[in-house]
Amino acid sequence: MYKYIILCLCVSLSGVLCDLNKEEGAACEWDGVKGKCVKETQCLTTLDKRGEQHLVCSKQGDVTIVCCTDCELVNSTRNVVMSPTSGFYWKDGTKARDTCLQYLEDLPYRCRDGGFYSGISKNYDAEKKCHTIGLWGIGGSPPPGHTPGAKYPHQALLGYGEDLETANWQAGGSIISEKYILTAAHVNSSPSSGPVKFVALGVKRRSDPPSAWQTHKVKRFIAHPEYRRPSAYNDIALIETETPIPFDKNVLPACLQVEAAYDDTAITTTWRNLNSNSRGEFADTIQTINLDKFSIEECKAAYNTHRNLKNGIDSNTQLCYGSKSNNPDACKGLSGEPLLVDTQFSRCIYTIIGVTSFGKSCGSGSSKPDVYTRVAYYKPWIESVVWA
Repeated sequence: MYKYIILCLCVSLSGVLCDLNKEEGAACEWDGVKGKCVKETQCLTTLDKRGEQHLVCSKQGDVTIVCCTDCELVNSTRNVVMSPTSGFYWKDGTKARDTCLQYLEDLPYRCRDGGFYSGISKNYDAEKKCHTIGLWGIGGSPPPGHTPGAKYPHQALLGYGEDLETANWQAGGSIISEKYILTAAHVNSSPSSGPVKFVALGVKRRSDPPSAWQTHKVKRFIAHPEYRRPSAYNDIALIETETPIPFDKNVLPACLQVEAAYDDTAITTTWRNLNSNSRGEFADTIQTINLDKFSIEECKAAYNTHRNLKNGIDSNTQLCYGSKSNNPDACKGLSGEPLLVDTQFSRCIYTIIGVTSFGKSCGSGSSKPDVYTRVAYYKPWIESVVWA
């Protein structure tokens, strides 16, 4: 009699966590919808914490078996990451991808400044008689007096010379992890100042003293093993910092390209002075250049073979971007600076598709595009070093 009463209470109080004493795989019913008893991690709508919680069928040690009414089960909800602005993404075991998604979930990227949040919801499908996955999202305004984070928090400046206070900041790079900067292999040393010794992050103005920046000493400069100076091939490198990089809203990593993304247009961020025809003049604040993608045929036509490019443009390892409207600003930025899109995962976080390698001279009147090292090709090598 008492057992019957407890069972009735369990079934009738929908949303109350209680044990239905049903094994994994058994049929069940929750809130009038028929379902199946499965591991909690197989039921995506368990991530929707806004309403009633799923009924518990049973416990198997530390594993909770719930009554899941989802139309489709998943492998593991532990692999889901929510973007504040564009829904959910799945980790797939790829080191670069999974790390990027974890950064997206954990770190204070600028897209959260407006109070944007999203999550998973369930929608009843009357025809299938089960729940399909939906998304909810809300957005607000930053609190009064709020200062937004940097728009390009991954940007790094590379310094040459023995002393931080007098270092020459002549090249660029991008933060990709707590200890690594992605850059070009040919920036290892400067003819006038020797090897790269410092990395500056969170730079708002180049005119500020280095004490206003987050600075790190270079522990290792790791050029790609197949790079051979002065060749333009395999022009990619990693810098390991001596100390871990503390992340904040002005200092954050970018993603590596790990899957296809819309890339007919891209941007590059640079410290070059866009108002000058000289590549040697710098701007005080970060500059942005809008670029168009050039086809491999256009790229090969623009660059003939020469001593640094003996086999011409390599379509597997190199990309060409420039201005098809002959915008005079769209010329070579600083070596090692990133070519970026925001269409791989979420517009919350930039993806590096290329590293600035070589190109035409600013003010030359040339319509040639610039050449970037294709990051996707080198992803396995980067993963083997950064996330070994």
